[in-house]
Amino acid sequence: MRCSFEEVAHLLWHGEIPDTGVLREFQARERALRPLDRITSEVLARLPETCHPMDVLRTGVSFFGAGDPIEDDGSLTANRVQSLALLAKLPTVVAADQRRRRGLASILPDRTSDTRRTSSTCASAPSQNLRSSAASRSR
Repeated sequence: MRCSFEEVAHLLWHGEIPDTGVLREFQARERALRPLDRITSEVLARLPETCHPMDVLRTGVSFFGAGDPIEDDGSLTANRVQSLALLAKLPTVVAADQRRRRGLASILPDRTSDTRRTSSTCASAPSQNLRSSAASRSR
């Protein structure tokens, strides 16, 4: 049996492979969480280009945690919510950092493909997803 990335994530978090309906709901929630807010994008854009990629990820995770309204909630539900947010946003952080290092415009994450393809936006993306850095700063 071959499973998607999302099916495996769901299996690890919930102890079972999701049925089609549950998988669609899980994917929809994850995809909706992919975009970074303007402030997070600005924080990451201000990091030096010499900053190690792992430092960029660490900074992103720290920034997400600093603004997390449920950071002190240690319940299973809260941990799943936070895990899904990280699963969704970390590929976006990687892509944004790699594009910045290559001098490419920032882009909106693809909400139609699965998680493992999100990081493919590091190098290119459909032209309708492109936005100028000036437009992203004005948000």
